[in-house]
Amino acid sequence: MRIRTKIKYRIMLGTIIAIALTAIITMSLSYQMTTDIIGHNTAQIDQLNDMLTKILLITIAVGICFLIIAWYFVGVFLSPIQQVTDSLLQFTQGNGNLSLRLEENDYDEAGELAIAFNKFIHKIQNLINDVAKSSSELHIDIDTVKTLSQNSAKNVEEQRTRTLQVVTAIEQITVTITEIASNANDVSTSTAAGYQETQQGQQVVSHSINTMQQLAVEIEDASSVINSLAQSSKEIGSILEVIKGISEQTNLLALNAAI
Repeated sequence: MRIRTKIKYRIMLGTIIAIALTAIITMSLSYQMTTDIIGHNTAQIDQLNDMLTKILLITIAVGICFLIIAWYFVGVFLSPIQQVTDSLLQFTQGNGNLSLRLEENDYDEAGELAIAFNKFIHKIQNLINDVAKSSSELHIDIDTVKTLSQNSAKNVEEQRTRTLQVVTAIEQITVTITEIASNANDVSTSTAAGYQETQQGQQVVSHSINTMQQLAVEIEDASSVINSLAQSSKEIGSILEVIKGISEQTNLLALNAAI
């Protein structure tokens, strides 16, 4: 039950009780005074009854007027308080409207209560807006981190593929160098007539050794690139081109040695 309704009922009940007590007291006085003047003339008794009746009617009229005035002022003074109570009740039930504002026309306690309530709702509204904004920004940051993580994984996979290509090229060069060494050995065991070819083969071997040393340097650089994963795909492509050129040159030297 609303606070205003409770107070109105209590005022009405108190007024009714006051009127009833006044009527009982008036009737008691009437009976007592009538008993005291028994034996006197009837005119005095009628006059007394009329006076008591007027007193009772005046008392009832005053009580009704008091009830009406009290009823009105209770509604005027408690209406802002009831509005605040209803608004807070909406918030507690999860149906609060953050755009709700109370009128601030009065400059009494009720007006101050309305001002304080409006300030409270305004702060709550700003707080909720800040939380919603922070949540939206956090969602955007999470999406950004997710995208960066996917790109990083893609880059790592590309580096892994290029590393495998470098290893394959190194294995091919190793096989080619082995074949050159075998051919040089065959040339060194040939007849004296092939001495010149042997010298050429030795030159090929010497050149191959130099090539291997250069290749070792290139491999070391490639290993540094592979371990750090900090070099770009363009640099790894350049290393592959160098290795490819060395491989072609080595194959050419091997062909010359074989001839």
